[in-house]
Amino acid sequence: MKSLLINIVLIMDAVQSFKYFLDMAQEESVINPSSLTKFRKLRLKDMSLLNMPAAKTVRITGKQL
Repeated sequence: MKSLLINIVLIMDAVQSFKYFLDMAQEESVINPSSLTKFRKLRLKDMSLLNMPAAKTVRITGKQL
């Protein structure tokens, strides 16, 4: 139970940081991540394009470690 509460607090902290970064009010709702994924998959027919940003992030992170 304690780990669940810790995870909830971490998620809420991430959401608030995201809203601050985008200069959004705390009351504003953010886009549902599943809707964004569905939109990307419907719009991008070449599925390899979906993997490119993640692969680039992993490469950059690997260089910094």
